[in-house]
Amino acid sequence: MTDPDESAPELANLSAYTKAELLDYAAERGVSGVSGSMRKADIIAVIEGAE
Repeated sequence: MTDPDESAPELANLSAYTKAELLDYAAERGVSGVSGSMRKADIIAVIEGAE
């Protein structure tokens, strides 16, 4: 059986990602509204809002 919240553990670990990894993570998931000029905390907020 597939867990519908399988991305939830990854969300819990976003703060452990580097800024570059967060940008890649967002791009892989089609999250718009993130850019390299943003602070890490802002990127995390956008990703969490999109999930």
